Amino acid sequence: MKHRRWFKAFALVAVLSIMAAACAGDDGGTSTSGDVDCATVEFGCVEVGADEPINLGAAQVISGADATL
Repeated sequence: MKHRRWFKAFALVAVLSIMAAACAGDDGGTSTSGDVDCATVEFGCVEVGADEPINLGAAQVISGADATL
């Protein structure tokens, strides 16, 4: 039973470490969302106003001419 307690503690530390690493930014954890140059971003930028809705869509074709999409 003693080994099980150590395993649980190790697993908890591992999960929390992974979560902390996933939440950190590429530049050490600081966010620079306003410093993006839309001309150099691969897919460009989309600006949405505070009261404007964001519409999401998906093409879920599994047969026919568009099946390769």
